[in-house]
Amino acid sequence: MGYKAGPTATQPVARRRLLTTGSLAAALTGVFTLSGVDAKNAGAAIDAPVAADTYIPMKEKGAASGVPTLDADGKIPAAQIPDLSPAYGRTGAGVARFIARAKAGSTLKIVGIGDSILAGTGATVGVDDTLTRTLKALQSRFPASAITQSNRAVSGATTATTGINGTLSAAIAEAGDLYIIGFGRNDIQADDAAWGTQPVQGYRCPRSLRYYEVIIRSIRERVPQADILLMTENPGANYSSDANMRTYQGGVCELAVAYGAELADTYTAWGSSGYSALLNDAVHPSVAGHQKNADTIMSRIPATPPPTASGVAAATLAKGLRTPESVDISIGSYGWTVMNGSAPTAAYTQSGAGWSTNYPRQTSVAGNQAEFVFIGTDFGIRVDHTSAAAPVVDIAIDGVTVFAKQSLFISPSAYQLFQFIATGLTPGQHTIRLTLVSGTLRWYQSAWLAGPATTTASTTVIGAAGGLRRMVPGRYYSNKKDSSPTGTTSFLNAGDMYVAPLWVPTGTAFSKIAANVTAAAAGSSVALGVYDSNEYDQPRSLILAPPPLSSSTTGWKEASITQTLLPGMYWVALLALAGAPRVSGTSQPHEAVASSAATFSNPLCGYVATGAASLPTTWSSTAAATAVPLVALKAT
Repeated sequence: MGYKAGPTATQPVARRRLLTTGSLAAALTGVFTLSGVDAKNAGAAIDAPVAADTYIPMKEKGAASGVPTLDADGKIPAAQIPDLSPAYGRTGAGVARFIARAKAGSTLKIVGIGDSILAGTGATVGVDDTLTRTLKALQSRFPASAITQSNRAVSGATTATTGINGTLSAAIAEAGDLYIIGFGRNDIQADDAAWGTQPVQGYRCPRSLRYYEVIIRSIRERVPQADILLMTENPGANYSSDANMRTYQGGVCELAVAYGAELADTYTAWGSSGYSALLNDAVHPSVAGHQKNADTIMSRIPATPPPTASGVAAATLAKGLRTPESVDISIGSYGWTVMNGSAPTAAYTQSGAGWSTNYPRQTSVAGNQAEFVFIGTDFGIRVDHTSAAAPVVDIAIDGVTVFAKQSLFISPSAYQLFQFIATGLTPGQHTIRLTLVSGTLRWYQSAWLAGPATTTASTTVIGAAGGLRRMVPGRYYSNKKDSSPTGTTSFLNAGDMYVAPLWVPTGTAFSKIAANVTAAAAGSSVALGVYDSNEYDQPRSLILAPPPLSSSTTGWKEASITQTLLPGMYWVALLALAGAPRVSGTSQPHEAVASSAATFSNPLCGYVATGAASLPTTWSSTAAATAVPLVALKAT
């Protein structure tokens, strides 16, 4: 079958670069057509080659009120790039045609394209969200005009996904008179170190802005009568750590300049501090925040248009500021395809009564199922893994139940981390089915690492632990990685306990846990156990603790267990409960053991704590040990 059923959210994910062969036209086939894009030269950089993940902001260069003169290649000459200021041109220059029609009493439509901020998260959609408040203000400002709205913004959307999931095509089909576009918060996840190796649906800044440009160019080409207003997105709760957002919004400002679009700079309007009342959570506006956004938009749509529209001629650019690269835009950063619970595709089905129909998809009915079909090698899911939800599921891969009653609870809770259900699958189409056993399954996103559309088992992803891919049934595996002679620890004092890392490369069932007593102590006993890992691959929660074993005689002592472990890092544990026995140990260092000191002279093998009466439910000691007991698990 060729699967490695997945680790917890702690396992690092191998990042893979995208191929950049083919043409833009091929990449956009079946989505939308851009006759204004020079497909032959798709992928060509402006002025000089620009690396895919290198952001080079354009310099501020004069002619703030003039229309750029395009060169022979249809590009804005570098010397004529206008000043990148929210006050570019005159207020209303980019929406002058819309204003003139509104004053004339025309029937008009505004269309929203963006992510959850423009979609209305944090407000009552259709009542007090940003677009609805803008609509009401426009109706008040231009009472003679019949103005309606169509909000095509989608929670979780990025510039790339908007082009492939039908959103952009649907928005263009609306034939709107004013398109209000707002992206950024999801797109910058690819640049956010806090997400680490987590799959993200966005691209890094320069590539994401290329697809933002595709959206603008598509509207200019397909809906030539429409004006465009670009809305920067508001800052998050921690302004000091929002540098990536500021970089992204700088790029949005550049696009507004180049394409003669109006710019509503809500990011600047909110300020750098004192805006907590404008937030509903860490990133989404509250009702007051949506009002602030709408006020900022309306400040760029005056009752009377400026005498001369500025910058519109630049809409005829034959090539973009950042020509979209020839990549498959259905695949996000580092090769991951991400499907949002807000807009699931045919790749997702749910069965059973009691599922919610809104975002996030959720159920608390035992027996209900969520099924995902994908082509690739790795699969992860982002669910509510808090203690309040405490989801427990049966996991089936390609029709075979791999794990029964698997908890997706993570403690301490980290913000919606992906948990990897399967890694290293044989390339081809696979089906993952989750059946709820207890708790609440609340699904936000799923992601898979793209692989070739084949059923031939041509490749296998090699795991860690020196290329170990499977554990042989009937054999014992311990926290010792080399073949050097086994050493022994010092005599253990009652209350001494240790944990040491053990890598499990694929889903494995275990029937025994054992330790070797080399020097007995009358009346002594030891407790053995297993801890799982947190998001940093450090010991976390006790998941296995059989009854203590007597160490009053020498030899291997083992307890019978029934335990299945998903792939990932685990920590085997030993605690001396009474007496001072001596057990087999190792001083083999392990890279998972971290030191709190900048320098250390001895190899680090695990962690140690003293004075314990039982194995704690949650491991807390960070005291590193230079020698640890050997604890072995028997695979079945």
